[in-house]
Amino acid sequence: MLHRPFTNTKQFEELQRFGARHIVPLLRGYSPFPLGVVFVLTMRCNMRCEMCVQSELRRDYVHHPEQELSLAELQGVLDDLRRSFPLKPLIHVSGGEPFLHRDLFPFLRGIKARGFRCSLTTNGYLLEGKAQELVEIGVDRMNVSLDGPEAIHDRVRNTPGAFTRAVAGIQAVAKHKAEKDFQRPRVTINSVITRENQPYMAEMIAVAQRAGAQGISFQHLKFADDEAGDLHWVDVERLLAEMPQLTRQASAAGLTLTFFPRLSSHQIRNYYQRPAAELGGYCLMPWFVMRIRLGGEISPCSGYVVDNVRTKTGTLRQVWNSPRYRAFRQNLARQGILATCGRCCHRQYP
Repeated sequence: MLHRPFTNTKQFEELQRFGARHIVPLLRGYSPFPLGVVFVLTMRCNMRCEMCVQSELRRDYVHHPEQELSLAELQGVLDDLRRSFPLKPLIHVSGGEPFLHRDLFPFLRGIKARGFRCSLTTNGYLLEGKAQELVEIGVDRMNVSLDGPEAIHDRVRNTPGAFTRAVAGIQAVAKHKAEKDFQRPRVTINSVITRENQPYMAEMIAVAQRAGAQGISFQHLKFADDEAGDLHWVDVERLLAEMPQLTRQASAAGLTLTFFPRLSSHQIRNYYQRPAAELGGYCLMPWFVMRIRLGGEISPCSGYVVDNVRTKTGTLRQVWNSPRYRAFRQNLARQGILATCGRCCHRQYP
């Protein structure tokens, strides 16, 4: 599952490109405030997806309830964020599968009660029974993962009934929005491009329309290795030829369509057909996004931990520009992307 915490990807990418050229070299690792905060509530998941980069991490994972932040701890982080930064960041909730966290809904209510915008990513398996509460809480955006028509999605997800349940969940959200005359949450279907579902991308537009989604995002596969993408059997030339037609079909269906990351034709060929080390690129996410990971770890990205909400001695404002955080940003600005960045879905490509 890929996570997209920002509501306007194009504007964010333009901000990154401008910042990389003109601002970051002058900041010495400093950033005034985060635009987004991602909460990874749990590592638990009720699916075993073939392409999920968390699958290996989860293989030997043993859940202990104390690993996950409690409601009191989560609310404490929200209060700290509200005090720490003059501009309220967008709060994005992810996992694992966030619906498996025992305090998800009180946490969502706390986010909205404190005036934050909120989005979440889910596989949709439990969505139908949660739809009414999500609408009533006022969650702003929701990403639901659907990776192909029913037979393909269920096989990729290794979960019989996954497609039917996710579609029913999206339809339930649409129903409760209509009953209350609400516009939120805006629902986007996330569909990772793989060799199994590539022939059915146009069909996914029809699925999104019938389900009552407002958008669909076709997401380039995040490789878990450094091999050229043709080993994953994505037909790059077919993809390039069909992208304009898919955009027109989505527009005719009243859907917003994006391809993520945003890449030119030349970049798409490089992305799938050349080693990651040859892609170039930079990343400014650590200047704009803070991650609160399982157990309270505070991380800019790439598994690097700068502090922990359970043990930190200062405010999140102090952590945001602490020596460790600034050193990480400075190193990234100086050398460009790290060796472990690969085809990370949060990278930008020049």
